[in-house]
Amino acid sequence: MVKCVEELLSQLLRDLDEIAWSGNDPDMARVFYERCAVGSGVAGGMGGAVVREGIWIHDEFIKLRLGDAIREVIEGKRPRIK
Repeated sequence: MVKCVEELLSQLLRDLDEIAWSGNDPDMARVFYERCAVGSGVAGGMGGAVVREGIWIHDEFIKLRLGDAIREVIEGKRPRIK
């Protein structure tokens, strides 16, 4: 489901990290790739997540109305959320 190039995925992480943890050292965030079964848990900042079908976006970013922009970056439809 990830159709953007790795460089844009890394930029998305940096942009989201700046929103969630403003002033955080940019070297603190990393992109990790894992294969997980639907329904299994994924550990991570902001409480982790449960694997679902489709693109999952943390509720905090949904509340900030960034869901569509995040999805469009992941789908390769735009270069950044900003």
